[in-house]
Amino acid sequence: MGQQPLTPDSQTTDAIDFAFTIATDKLSAQLATADQVDTKLGVVIAALASVAALYSATAVVKVAGLLFLVPAAVAFIGYRARNWQNPPNPGALTQKYMDQGKSEMQIQALAVILEAYGVNQAQLARKAQLFNLSLVLTLVAVVLVLLLSLALPPTK
Repeated sequence: MGQQPLTPDSQTTDAIDFAFTIATDKLSAQLATADQVDTKLGVVIAALASVAALYSATAVVKVAGLLFLVPAAVAFIGYRARNWQNPPNPGALTQKYMDQGKSEMQIQALAVILEAYGVNQAQLARKAQLFNLSLVLTLVAVVLVLLLSLALPPTK
């Protein structure tokens, strides 16, 4: 007797569909978060570069403005382009699993989505750490500039 392919029962099919929906929603939210962090980093870079240029042009101690370039550089490192994972490739998925039904397609897609989510999460965590570091360095730069302005005698 020839073996028939196993067909998942309705409860398994529902579970696969649910897991697939959750995973695709999470991946979409993760990629949206990456865009939001990039936007914040871009604003930080622009603001710090502007403050550094303005302070260097107008302050008594011109080098003090360079203090703002350090957090701007850290923010830039966080901002640089990354290769985000956004599977599955719909063409390849359709071509390879079209004749195996929706559940099998979702199982295969779910596997690559979960793998991509882990890769993206590590990159997103690093990007967030660099953003937070740039904020701390900005605070340090502000304190140092204030201390320099207090330590130096006013010019007339």
